[in-house]
Amino acid sequence: KPTDKLMLYTSVSKGTKSGGFINFATNPSTPQGAAAAEYGNETAYTYEIGEKLTLPHGGLLNVTLFNTDIHDFQQGIFVNPNFITTQRDLRSRGVDFEAGIQLIPAVRLQSQVTYADTKRRDAGEFRPPGAPLWSGNVNFSLRQPLSDAFTLTGDAGVEYRDDLFLTDQELTVGFP
Repeated sequence: KPTDKLMLYTSVSKGTKSGGFINFATNPSTPQGAAAAEYGNETAYTYEIGEKLTLPHGGLLNVTLFNTDIHDFQQGIFVNPNFITTQRDLRSRGVDFEAGIQLIPAVRLQSQVTYADTKRRDAGEFRPPGAPLWSGNVNFSLRQPLSDAFTLTGDAGVEYRDDLFLTDQELTVGFP
């Protein structure tokens, strides 16, 4: 912590999620059906480096660079008429930027933008379903005391995600 207003950090973490059983039409009485119905554990390793800066009047500016490797990422995708659970190795690298400022005592503006280059390790340059390259949001918050017992509150915001796939890229119309 170089100053009271600035914190620099690095982080290394490991996370896991247990395996499970797929609840869709299989025949678990056969070896193939039983194997298709079960999936194993997911493990994620994340490395981050960043800064958190406190600005005057309640403002903030945070920037984080990250790399996450996920082994056996569990993802359910809908392929009519079933949800199919897949396990794939993924890698996500990028940067997260967050800023906030108190415009006037009752109104706050806050925003966050993430660039996350997420790739499937089993398919070269393909992105996994639900993983936009760019995402972000902007939010206005109102907190105005009207009396000792009442406060007027309100929030308005917008979110953005660039193109993403709802299923595997190779299952989309027009592939390749």
